[in-house]
Parts: sequence; C-alpha cells; structure tokens
Amino acid sequence: MWTGRGIAALNYKYHSYLYYLMLKNQFQFDKYNKDGTTFGSINKDTLNGLRIINPPENIIQQFEEKVKSMDNQIRDYYDENLWLEKTKKFLFPLLMNRQVTFKN
Repeated sequence: MWTGRGIAALNYKYHSYLYYLMLKNQFQFDKYNKDGTTFGSINKDTLNGLRIINPPENIIQQFEEKVKSMDNQIRDYYDENLWLEKTKKFLFPLLMNRQVTFKN
C-alpha cells in the first residue's frame, strides 16, 4: 500500500491479528487500487476513517495465541516449499541430461 508521499507500512505488535484484519478488510482497500494508477494510494485520514472492528486487547491476545501455531506451520510449509522448488530447479536439468539417475 502506498501513501500520497511514498511507501508506508502498517505495524502492530500483534502481527497475526493485523495480517488477518487486513486480509478480511481487503475489499475496503481495493477501491483505492482501481483509480488507473500503477499503485493504489491512501492517505492517513482515509486509513484512520476505515470502519473496522477494534476488539479489546485481551481478545486480540487470545486470537494471537490461537493462530500462532497455525501461522508458524504456514511459514514452515512456505520455507519447505521454497527449498523444494530450488531443489527441483537444480535437479531437473541434471535428470534431463542424464547426469544423475535413480536406482531401481
């Protein structure tokens, strides 16, 4: 997401909550990406004016605890997938050129 003066990032001590909040409210941001620009833009006042649910901090903490293991597993699978993709790109040409083979 871009602001009118450059790149900006949202940061919050509850990373998972912020991620899922943004994902759930993506439709509110989509309209700022449809103005024919390369990158959508939103200013601070518009961002602060978005209607979102703001639960008490203890509820957010409970949410973080519930999704922590799931998010860690997603990251682990993502990292493993990157490693597998890299390995495939390395091995495939070797297999095609018969530089390596499998034993039966």
